[in-house]
Amino acid sequence: MTDLLAFMKDRALTPAERRRMQQRAPKAKGYAAQPGTGPDGETCGSCGHLVRKQMAKVYRKCGLMEANWTGGAGTDVRAGSPACRNWTKAPEPEKPSKRPKAGPKTLPPPTEQERATAAQAARALRSALDDPTTMGARSSMHIDLARPRRAEWWTTWANLPGFVQVNGRYRHDCLPGWEYARFEVRAEMIPDLEALAERGVRPTDPLPTGADAGEGRL
Repeated sequence: MTDLLAFMKDRALTPAERRRMQQRAPKAKGYAAQPGTGPDGETCGSCGHLVRKQMAKVYRKCGLMEANWTGGAGTDVRAGSPACRNWTKAPEPEKPSKRPKAGPKTLPPPTEQERATAAQAARALRSALDDPTTMGARSSMHIDLARPRRAEWWTTWANLPGFVQVNGRYRHDCLPGWEYARFEVRAEMIPDLEALAERGVRPTDPLPTGADAGEGRL
């Protein structure tokens, strides 16, 4: 067996064997130079000339051979092929820049109309907590939101414009970006509306958590 292997290693290939090997070898029409003539350990995949051409599928081409490109695989290169003498280092991919964290949105000073609306809203909410019959007709709607994907139930009352309940939490158009638990409507939302109406001050402190009894029914 050893003698046979040595014989096969040393002997010259016949013309028929040479043709078969050439037929099986990948065509190198897409390469700018003979693969393997470049730096050791480098490949077409690490070369700056490699172009990924997106068509029905991705075709890998050598940018130096663009004039000879076809729409098929005949002028492709393989990313794993040894580098040729025209190899150049591919640029480092750009790292995505980190978006700064959004801070609290700064709102402009309230207008006189906004302050008047806040005063009216505070009075209406106090009356509604003392006498729920003054709230007016109740309406509910279901909303599907895409980004992020979620569903919300919105409830409004006819005599409380700008006041809305969203999935058990409460908001008011006069206080954008803030939401309140049920017990906080009397303890926090109404004072915030009154501060906005009387002094033009918007809420800035974090809201407390917890539950409180006897704060009216909404």
